[in-house]
Amino acid sequence: MKFSPLLHDRLVHVVRRADVERMSIADVWRLAGVEAGRLGLCRPGYHSILALVLEERERRRARREAILDAVDELWAYMSPDISGLMERLGDTRRR
Repeated sequence: MKFSPLLHDRLVHVVRRADVERMSIADVWRLAGVEAGRLGLCRPGYHSILALVLEERERRRARREAILDAVDELWAYMSPDISGLMERLGDTRRR
């Protein structure tokens, strides 16, 4: 069996598209290996997938944190009129 030290762009896309938050790194590696075989590429090395999954998890964590910070800032600076409107909109959606 031959392993590739570099990841093909399609395999990077497969890893980034995978649910890396819930899947183990070994499962993501297996998924990338199956996709590599389907595409006729060398199977990626585990260490390459490990680095990419850790990078993707950190990217998603940072993105989530930035979004939550933006929402907190938005709520902090909203006028009372807009807050009331948002509450009424939420009540309407629940109906």
